[in-house]
Amino acid sequence: MNTLSRSEILQDAHTGTINLEPRWLKVEAAVSYTGISRAVLYRILAEGKIRSSSLRARGASRGIRLIDRASLDAFIESFAGKYGDAKARKNAI
Repeated sequence: MNTLSRSEILQDAHTGTINLEPRWLKVEAAVSYTGISRAVLYRILAEGKIRSSSLRARGASRGIRLIDRASLDAFIESFAGKYGDAKARKNAI
């Protein structure tokens, strides 16, 4: 089996380097990425603190919820340095 090295994956002959990190995450991936619970993720989504989009067919009531990774990173970074102890951080979210 022929495997590519990381440098070979990152280098593309036509466009240069490519980004392997997705811009949008499914809910399960966002939970895994951040370590926060699904319930907390949905709460901060409802509060409008992070961006998301729902992909669904016309007329469908259900779809795929995608979380904007950049807004998720910015939300988490907003807590960096603000709270010195774990209890304060927990209460802030």
